[in-house]
Order: sequence, then C-alpha cells, then structure tokens
Amino acid sequence: MRGRVGIIHIERKVQWRDKWIVNAKCMNGLLFSLLKKQDRIIKQNEK
Repeated sequence: MRGRVGIIHIERKVQWRDKWIVNAKCMNGLLFSLLKKQDRIIKQNEK
C-alpha cells in the first residue's frame, strides 16, 4: 500500500510541475505579446 501512495504522490508532483510549466509558457506568451504591442505603440509615437 505504501508504495502505491508514493507513486500517486510522484504523479501528482509531475502533474503540478507540468501545470506550472504550461502556466509559465502562457505567461511568457502574454508578456511577449504585451511587449510587442508596446513596441508598436512606441514606434507609432516616434513617427
């Protein structure tokens, strides 16, 4: 029984890590698109 609980715990940890990685990638994507928008606004203001 104890071994199975350990495996479930590891699986949960992996799922949590994967979720964190996915969230980090989403955040990076959002930050990147925000920066690109800011760049466009700055370039428009320079004209």
